This record gives sequence, C-alpha cells and structure tokens, in this order.
Amino acid sequence: NKKEIPFIPKKICVITSENGSVIKDIIHRIKARFPSEILIFPVKVQGKECVKQIIGALEKINDNKFKFNIDVIIIARGGGSLEDLMPFNDEQLVRGVFKSEIPVISAIGHETDVTLCDFAADLRAPTPTAAAEFCVPVLKDLNLRVIEKNLNLNKTFKNLLEKSLFNLENLCNKIPKISNTIDQGFQSLDITEIKLKNVLKDLNKKLKIRLSDISGSLNSKIFVDRLKLMNERNNNLFQNLKLNIFKKIDRSYQQVSENNKLLNSLSYKNILERGYSVTRVLGKLVSDDNQIKTDDNIEIEYFKNKTIAKKL
Repeated sequence: NKKEIPFIPKKICVITSENGSVIKDIIHRIKARFPSEILIFPVKVQGKECVKQIIGALEKINDNKFKFNIDVIIIARGGGSLEDLMPFNDEQLVRGVFKSEIPVISAIGHETDVTLCDFAADLRAPTPTAAAEFCVPVLKDLNLRVIEKNLNLNKTFKNLLEKSLFNLENLCNKIPKISNTIDQGFQSLDITEIKLKNVLKDLNKKLKIRLSDISGSLNSKIFVDRLKLMNERNNNLFQNLKLNIFKKIDRSYQQVSENNKLLNSLSYKNILERGYSVTRVLGKLVSDDNQIKTDDNIEIEYFKNKTIAKKL
C-alpha cells in the first residue's frame, strides 16, 4: 500500500506547527538542497485539537488536490514526551494518513520516537530535517550528475562518430572505381557482341538449310500424292467408324430387348393375368384384413382394370 515518493516534487505541503524550529528547519533544508514551492498548513501538534486539525488538513489537501497540485505531504513535529506524541497514535489520524491519495512522509519526534502514523505513512523520517532531505535531492549533486552524464554522452557520441567514419571509409575503399567498372563493362559488351554475331551466323545457316528442305518438299507432284494418301486414310477411318457405330447400336438394341423380356417375366402383371388381384389402401399394399379399417376406400387391381370398394 506504500505510495512512491516523487523524485523531484514541484510542490511540497508541510503540516506542522507554525511556531517553533521544525518548520524553519524544513524550509531551510529544502531551500539549501533543492529550492521548491512549499505550502504550509499550520496545525496544533499536541493537545485535544491536534488530531482534528491534522485530519482536516489532510482531507482538505486531498479534496483540492487539483487546486493545490501537491506532490508530497510532510507531517512533522519536534521531540517530546510520550504523552505529547500520543495524538499521533490516534486511530482516526492513522486512518486519515492511510487514506491520503497524496504520498505522506511522517517526521514525528526524534529518531528514537515511534508512532502509529510512522507505520501508516508512505515513508518514515527519523527527524523533520531528515524528512526534508528525503523529500528533495541535492541540486548540486544533480547538476554534477548531469554534467557527468553529458560528458559520457559526448564521449559516447564521439566514439560512435569515429567508428561510423571508420566504417564509412572502409566502405568507400571497397567501392570499385568508376573507370574500372566502365572498362570492364565495355569488355563484357565486346565479348557479348562477338558471341551474338556468331549465334546469328549459325542461325542464318540453319534457316537457309531448313528453307531449302521446305522448298524441296513443296514439289506439286509430291504434294498431290500426299493429299491423295491422306484422303484415302480419312475414308478408311470414316468407314471403320461407321461400321463400329452400327455394331455398337446392334449390341445395345439386343441388350435392351433381353432386359425388357426379363422385366416382363418378373412383372406382377403376369400373376394378375392368371386370375389374381392386388389390394391397396391409400396406395399401400394390403396382405391382411386387419390392415383395413371401417369406411376405408379399398382399391382392387385386376389384370385389365381396377375396382374401388369400401369396408363396412
């Protein structure tokens, strides 16, 4: 449940007595370390009104946190007897410290003094002066750290720049000279031109030979003989195809006739022709009188005709 104390708070609220050395020590210490805006809520730090005033200050600060823009709260009190510090063990005050949405630093009494507010607060400082030190860093130390970081950054950037320049120089050395590239290109072009001329010569010879063969094959007598031969082949193919089609039709016709005879031999009409009949009710065959209900329409089929009857 502990909230983090801001590293560099823009605005600090101090809840303490307006009299005494505590507030002066805190202000002095903050200004010496890191000058920041300080908002003081004066309250009583002992007695009957102490608890009520501190709780009221915490509630007011949290209710108007967007108005005050407080980043951290310091509850401070100087040393005293156990009786003087008892208000900071009050349950309502401890709950008020715990409920604060703004981080709270507890700086009650001396280092040996411990109160319940110290446990409920987000950070416990042994003394009010220590609370100021916990609240803000030392500006000089931050400046020194910034200078050191800046020097390291410059050094790193310089090393990176030198390394990049070195790599760039190596890359430039690896790039071939334009004149050499052009010369190599011209040499490759000359070789390609010679190869292309040779290929064209060979192709021209082959085309001439092929043309001569084609011209020889275009003799009119040879052409007519080939045409007659192809015509005879086509006629033979047509006759064979015609003969095969007729044979196929004859086989199909015979098969259909045989299947028709078989179908007729298996037909129930042959049985009806011998004097039998078929009885149906609602289009379904009936083989038992129990399947027929009273007033059902009965269809009786004979070989040549049908009769409609009704069961009474």
